[in-house]
Amino acid sequence: PSLAADVIIELEDSVGTVRHVVFIERKDGRGLAMVGGFVKVGESAEAAAAREAAEETGLEVTQLQQWCMFSEPRRDPRRHTAALVFVGRARGTPRSGDDAKGIRVVSTSDLQRAPPKFAFDHGQIVAAFVARHH
Repeated sequence: PSLAADVIIELEDSVGTVRHVVFIERKDGRGLAMVGGFVKVGESAEAAAAREAAEETGLEVTQLQQWCMFSEPRRDPRRHTAALVFVGRARGTPRSGDDAKGIRVVSTSDLQRAPPKFAFDHGQIVAAFVARHH
């Protein structure tokens, strides 16, 4: 299996309150996704999560915490991938780069009330996160 490092980026306002989460719009049209990507040889999962956040959103993620692992063998139709999911915080305005077609900033209340369509199993992961943290 391949190892992916994904990060749920909580966007802080000027006083440190979190009301939004940052996602990317995938170029392949599968829907929204958490920020993330594959861990490179010689790279820690934490470093991969921070690198992917910077590449895909232009944000520097702080307070990066390992949250959970999702490893269902068929979770990603491209190949068998286990995802180590982190939660981190960032400030500023995200901008799309690298693999992202665009950026979508979603309010935490919308994630609870009317979550958007996600790629892969990211909807299940985000729902579990929201149920536990918001």
